[in-house]
Amino acid sequence: KPSWLLRDGADAELAARKYLEVGRAVGALDAVFMAAKDIPSDLLLSLLDRAIPEINQNPKSINSMFTYHLEGIFKTLAERPDLSRMQIAQREYAYFSLLDHGDKPLTLHRLMADEPEFYMQILSDVFIPASGPKPTISDEGAKNRSTNGYRLLSSFKLLPGVDGESISAEKLRTWIDGVRSLAA
Repeated sequence: KPSWLLRDGADAELAARKYLEVGRAVGALDAVFMAAKDIPSDLLLSLLDRAIPEINQNPKSINSMFTYHLEGIFKTLAERPDLSRMQIAQREYAYFSLLDHGDKPLTLHRLMADEPEFYMQILSDVFIPASGPKPTISDEGAKNRSTNGYRLLSSFKLLPGVDGESISAEKLRTWIDGVRSLAA
């Protein structure tokens, strides 16, 4: 069914499950994006998780409309009270290269600005420590984490401690102290 016919939540949910049965999570995301607000969170997360291997097998199958639909789905997920920021941020990180990093920060960016531990985890993926175990050159996972982490750090424009138009000096100092302590 074309996506414009799947505006009803029940039809969209059924279609998404049928797409999953035949291994077409990418097609499901494209088809149901207009009714994403009516689809259960666990099903949307499952679609996102199962689409990654499909995309890795055939990266040329992704087009600008899929990217647009993906951004809409992430916007819908960010408004859900039943999901943690970490659940959303993990998927944003997996799809990071496809998401437009325009004016609106991702949940991933907000998590980095609020949690020094998460920020340091990304920083540690990018920069090799002066001491301790070094990743091997052939470690493809480490290379991918490093590349994605560098892109993420480059797109990070939020100032920790900012709440709307004001800056909380206490929150900013706590974040800086946390990062410095973890970096030591």
